[in-house]
Amino acid sequence: MTLKEERPGVWRGDLWHQGRRIKLTFRGTSKEAKEYEAQRRLELAKAGIVRSRDVLTFEDFVANKYEPAAKLDLSTGTWRVRPYKLKPIRKFFGPMKLTKITEQHIESYKELRRRVVNANTGRPVSKSTINGELNVLSAIFTFAREMKIPCATPKIRRFRVRQKKGNAKAYTRAEVGFILTAAALVAPKFLPVVKFLFETGCRKSEVINLPWSRVDLDRRLAFIWNASDEDDEDDADGDEAGYQVKSVEREVPLSDGVVTMLKEQKSQVGHSEWVFPVTTNRMRTKGDKYWEFPDATWSRVLAKANELAKKVDPEARKIAGGPHRCRHTFASHFLQVKPDLFALGRILGHSHTRVTELYSHLLPDHLAGARNVVTFEAAAVPTTVGTAPTRRVPKKSA
Repeated sequence: MTLKEERPGVWRGDLWHQGRRIKLTFRGTSKEAKEYEAQRRLELAKAGIVRSRDVLTFEDFVANKYEPAAKLDLSTGTWRVRPYKLKPIRKFFGPMKLTKITEQHIESYKELRRRVVNANTGRPVSKSTINGELNVLSAIFTFAREMKIPCATPKIRRFRVRQKKGNAKAYTRAEVGFILTAAALVAPKFLPVVKFLFETGCRKSEVINLPWSRVDLDRRLAFIWNASDEDDEDDADGDEAGYQVKSVEREVPLSDGVVTMLKEQKSQVGHSEWVFPVTTNRMRTKGDKYWEFPDATWSRVLAKANELAKKVDPEARKIAGGPHRCRHTFASHFLQVKPDLFALGRILGHSHTRVTELYSHLLPDHLAGARNVVTFEAAAVPTTVGTAPTRRVPKKSA
């Protein structure tokens, strides 16, 4: 029984409704107070009423509710880093009741994290890192509300971080050659994916979600659209300092080599509706669409590429980076042949010119051709010009 007798015949207690406390007051006998409380519980049962002592702590909710669901819902890449972001949050908020977390607690957490020194850099934890942790905290509260679990709704204020404009990293032509050769040796059925990435500049999510209905081999075009929100960023390798870029519908031109490769691919994949379907029989998914990009296969290809490069040149730099670097490589080599940032932005599907400008460093002389486009000269006029005689105005007599 929640109601307690404060003085003879007066009963008080608390009930919790979706994180909000409801105070109960009743006057009567002990039996009548029990019946009153039971009636109130029945009335509010559908709304998720719980007692204050039954509200979950942050740690209990994360461990028993949030983590199991997140493991199933999040992509492998996202979940791989999620525990690292959860660790400091759980340490700070763990023993607190979900309904007791306030905006002041969150501000205290931010101040505490800013005083922590990163063991690798020797500097305080960056604001961007803390913002990432706050994003996870917000996702936890959102999940709790969706599950109708009593929780607070504090305002979460992120740090204002000024985005840095970095330079996109790209593979050299020689490195691309080693990667393509390595793919042919290590994973021949993966080679078409790699070649398509390098010669179209498409994002990896766009490639694995591409159906044949979006490919026109006669016109040599691929039609890209926003098929997924999972991997729409242009900073997948950390090369672009966090610019959020969404896919936009666009036409991507296909090179002669890609068209030839796609014709062979179409004859090999059979009746699959996907251009690049799963090619293994594991879990009976052959011919289906990839759920996520095969990063493990990409890693094996890079390892083999490094092995080949070392045989040719023992001093060669290590070939590193994720599949998104193929997109930067396309942009780099595109501008070497056709120095047109506007056309590049259209092909890559950038939603904002500031992203395309990340490649402007690849055009050190891009203004040279504009120096003499617009010029003017003064008009030729005679050196001496006649002037009209000045009229003298007579003075008025007094």
